[in-house]
Amino acid sequence: AHFGGDADWTSHLRDGFDPDDPKARDRNWASRIAALIADGTYPNLYTDISYTIFKFDDYVPLLRMFLKNPNLRDRILFGSDFYMTRQETLSEKAVSIRLRDALGEADFHQIAHVNPRRWLGEA
Repeated sequence: AHFGGDADWTSHLRDGFDPDDPKARDRNWASRIAALIADGTYPNLYTDISYTIFKFDDYVPLLRMFLKNPNLRDRILFGSDFYMTRQETLSEKAVSIRLRDALGEADFHQIAHVNPRRWLGEA
């Protein structure tokens, strides 16, 4: 499942969720996918960060938070939506290098190597 787009990640960061509205989190795709994965009901459900992470400075802190949940950590895939990168100033290579630096070797290896291999049935 796609981990939500720009509007979902921005809303997650900027607006938060009304604590008096139990369904508020369900209206945000990133939050909804995170919850579906984290509760373990769908063991074969994975999500990708792909093009969303090109708003690097805005979204890396949220990605770090998602990766602290062990259930999510095992189900997030790094991808780049390579055809979309042509619209951006940062290249696919620049984003992957920045992401590797920001997350550290262990987290980057998890989403760029370990999780994709498991998703493909190679692990």
